Amino acid sequence: MHALQVLPLVALALSLLAASVPVLRAHRVRARIVWSVGLGYGGLVALVTWQALRGQSVVAPDAGTLVAGTVLGLTVVAGIAGAVRSARTQASSAAQASSVAESHSR
Repeated sequence: MHALQVLPLVALALSLLAASVPVLRAHRVRARIVWSVGLGYGGLVALVTWQALRGQSVVAPDAGTLVAGTVLGLTVVAGIAGAVRSARTQASSAAQASSVAESHSR
């Protein structure tokens, strides 16, 4: 599938999931996840191009391709985890600030 199809579908899926997953309600989190997926897609295209330039079969990658693919996958997962973690950190900071403000106003 082409990135012009994948990225809007990811954005749509995240928007639909936002109703039931509180951390996805923030637009910034969903945008960061889409960015991570987009960069991962670009990395996948570069990886497959590199594999083709070396004359390798797509279904029989060598160890270097497998390592590069694993690093790419872990990088995308780390980007998504970072987006979610930052949202949770901001939410807990806001909740703490709110509770401190309430306790001082009494």
